[in-house]
Amino acid sequence: MMRDSEVKRKLKNGETVSLVFLQSTHPGTAEAIALAGVDMIVIDNEHGAFTTEQITNTARAVTALGKAAVVRTTVYDKNALAHLMDTGISGVFVTMIRDASAAQEVINGVKFRLPDGEPGGERGVCFNSRAAHYGMHGMAKEDYFRWCNENTIIMVDVETESAINDLDAILDLEQIDVVHTGMWDLASAYGYPGHAEHPDIAKLNGEAVAHIIERTGICCAYAEYPESVPEVIAKGFRMINLGNEDEILARYFRACQEKIEAHNKSLKK
Repeated sequence: MMRDSEVKRKLKNGETVSLVFLQSTHPGTAEAIALAGVDMIVIDNEHGAFTTEQITNTARAVTALGKAAVVRTTVYDKNALAHLMDTGISGVFVTMIRDASAAQEVINGVKFRLPDGEPGGERGVCFNSRAAHYGMHGMAKEDYFRWCNENTIIMVDVETESAINDLDAILDLEQIDVVHTGMWDLASAYGYPGHAEHPDIAKLNGEAVAHIIERTGICCAYAEYPESVPEVIAKGFRMINLGNEDEILARYFRACQEKIEAHNKSLKK
C-alpha cells in the first residue's frame, strides 16, 4: 500500500516534526531511530558516504515503519535526483542551492509532469521501480503521478550569498516544502569561516529565518538537548533537527564516561 506522507500531513496541519541526520550506512541504525518515533531520517549523502544500494536499503527500513527517508545532497541535476527518487526515498534535502533556478531544477527532478498545465516537474517516468512498488502501486498512471507529487518532500538549504540574494524567488516556488538556512556555510560565504556566531552572520541568518517563517510558516532549527526542544518550538520553528546520530551517541557516552572517571578519581583520594 502506498502510504501518504505523515510529514507533509503534519506540516499542513500546523504540527511540528522532527528529523535526525544519519551517517551510518547500516539500515538497523535508521530503523532504530524510526522506531523511536522520529518523523524524518535524513540520509546524509553530503557529508556521509552512501551508495545507491545503501540508500535504497535504508529507505526500505525507514518507510516500512511509516517514517520519511530523505536524502541530503548537493546534487541538483534533475536526472540524478530522479534516479534517487526511484530508490523509494520520501524526498530530498538539497544543500548549497545557488538561486531559484537551481531550486527549480530540484523540483524538476523530484516531481512528475502533470496534464493540463498542473504544477509539476520533469521527473523521468518509471512504473516498475521500488518507488512505484515494482508496478504494483494500484493506481491509474495519472493518479500515480499526482500522488507522488503530493507526497514527496523537497527541502533546500540557503547557505550561499547568491541564494540569500534570491531568497524571495526561492520562496515563491510553491512545490518546495521547507527552506532552511546553513549558518556555518553562510559564515564562510560572507568571509567569516568558522565563525557563525559573528554578529554580521547572526544578523543575516536571523533576518533570513524570520523572513522564511513569515512567508511559509516553516523553518528548521537545531535542538541540542531534549530540554531545548520546547524553547525551539516557542521561537516559531516547526521542524526540529535533533542532530546527527554519531554526535548524539558520542555525547551520551562521553557524559557517562565523565561520571565513571569522576568516580575513579574519588577512589584515589
